[in-house]
Amino acid sequence: MNKASKTQANSEENQPEPPQAELPPSQIPLRTLSRKRQADHDSNNDETQPKRAQLTRKNLAAFNKMGKKKASDPTDDSDPTDDSDDPDDPDDSDDSDDSEVAETKTVWSLPSGFASQTYKNRLLPPNHSKPPTNRRDIRRQDAAPRNTASPLEPKHRRYLLRVELAGNEATMLFEVGNKLLKEYNDKGYRYRRAFKQPFTRVPPNAGYNNGLPAPKPDFIEGPDLTTFDRHPIEDVPGAVLYKHDPYSVTLPHIAGEWTISSKDSRGAQMQAAYVGAAMVYARNQALAYIGKSDPPGHAAITTFTTDGEKLDIYAHYAAPHKYDKKILEYHQYRLSTSYLTVKYSQFKEGRKRLREAQDYAKAQSEQLRDQLVQYWEQKDAKLSPVAEGVHQPDARNQQIPRHDEPVPTPRRSDRLRQRQDNPANDT
Repeated sequence: MNKASKTQANSEENQPEPPQAELPPSQIPLRTLSRKRQADHDSNNDETQPKRAQLTRKNLAAFNKMGKKKASDPTDDSDPTDDSDDPDDPDDSDDSDDSEVAETKTVWSLPSGFASQTYKNRLLPPNHSKPPTNRRDIRRQDAAPRNTASPLEPKHRRYLLRVELAGNEATMLFEVGNKLLKEYNDKGYRYRRAFKQPFTRVPPNAGYNNGLPAPKPDFIEGPDLTTFDRHPIEDVPGAVLYKHDPYSVTLPHIAGEWTISSKDSRGAQMQAAYVGAAMVYARNQALAYIGKSDPPGHAAITTFTTDGEKLDIYAHYAAPHKYDKKILEYHQYRLSTSYLTVKYSQFKEGRKRLREAQDYAKAQSEQLRDQLVQYWEQKDAKLSPVAEGVHQPDARNQQIPRHDEPVPTPRRSDRLRQRQDNPANDT
């Protein structure tokens, strides 16, 4: 082969092959397709293929957190499918931002099944409760002017700041309670307060508390046990709240619940209904002990709920069921709602209403206490004490004078006749 022919042969070998017509995917044999996929996989071994994560709640939470991190640190290359920071993972030792917010912003919790059990115990919510028969008297008292001065507007601005910065329920209770509640300067502190203390002397399965734990209000206020002067107030079921406490709150008529968020207002309202029913039960037992009762539909018990922004005040009473008189229903009627952070005027009005409710509850508690003490004193007076060592005359040998017949006075002529008949009496 000469040099020209070799050059022509090399040029033909170096020329590119003509493109072949591609077959549609439906006509390509499966074996050929599998080989092609394997070849593509082998050619891309050095490249990292992204793993497709499943759409689950855990992965979605991780993805949302990754988005927050990207916004703050664009250089973060963390894996979106990494669940090491998942807030739902019980084995995760690193708390996420959401869990920290949940821990600091709210501590409200109710026992499982609390709502359904309160309904079974006939604790009616406000939308099912009927107004008390004395609601006009209560509202008339709320509208009456107070002798104390209203807080100045700078105090309201400080109040707004404290409510906004309250990070948990305890802070809200302290900050809001000091600004709204009235403090009674009684001698000896015989009208007491208690905070977050469970009732340890309430009788179990009393109807309103069947299947429920002991009530534990955020705030409650009532007379001291010592104000009953050693009378047997412990014989009244539910009157004394705490065991082994000689200064226990006794027969209170007002309680309150605080929340950190408006989302928890439903739970606070149910807790207030439960505590209100406990106070209604104790009041009814005390009245029955002395043979009395409230008029039908009369409300003497008050509760309130607040998240610092809204204040709801409720009136409580018990009444028989409409069709079954043996079943007792506990009503929780909303008397008023005040928005404390909207306007200064509404803050003053809500604060005034709450303090009027405190005064009303204090008057009801002390009136019931005085009725019980008077009952015991009259009962003791009927049992006359017998002194030791003193002979008591026999009542059977004594002639009881009849006060309906006057004793005749002897006339002067009769006395002279007696002297003439018996002259020896004159010597």
